[in-house]
Amino acid sequence: MKKPSTPFLGSRFSASPKATQAALFGAPHGTPYKGIDNRPYEKAPDALRKALKADAAFLDSWDFDFGGPLLGKKDNIVSRISAICRLSRNRARRTAS
Repeated sequence: MKKPSTPFLGSRFSASPKATQAALFGAPHGTPYKGIDNRPYEKAPDALRKALKADAAFLDSWDFDFGGPLLGKKDNIVSRISAICRLSRNRARRTAS
């Protein structure tokens, strides 16, 4: 899967979540219930990245619950590529122990 063009919340893309407070990744869908087709949701992570792009300017906004910046420095979070979910592997995921 190729790297999305927009990271989550203006963060940087990283191959590793080491030395960060959070690593954000997209999960296009989970294992659907029988008879439900999750293909319409495959683009959800990219839509969320695009919708949150403007909010990146507010990462240092004050969080009154935590008594500090919402997420601190941008270097504290990284974006990862979206998880690869294949509908053809649903049975294997359900029976894995």
